[in-house]
Amino acid sequence: MTGQLLNHVVEWAALWLHETMMSHGDKEIKEWMGSWVKRPFMINVSVNFDRNSVLTAISLRFDMYGNDSF
Repeated sequence: MTGQLLNHVVEWAALWLHETMMSHGDKEIKEWMGSWVKRPFMINVSVNFDRNSVLTAISLRFDMYGNDSF
């Protein structure tokens, strides 16, 4: 993937990321979660990712809906 990113323009990477995110609809996510419940696993970041990887995750500490009281 790194080689592909280096050989293309930023717009290509943005389109690829958009298409990847849009391919994860409600049905696909529910199927993946159902399979995870049957066979749970944890990702070991130090083994599964190198220093050039990007990992995105959620934070349970971030109150997404409670920040409207500015």
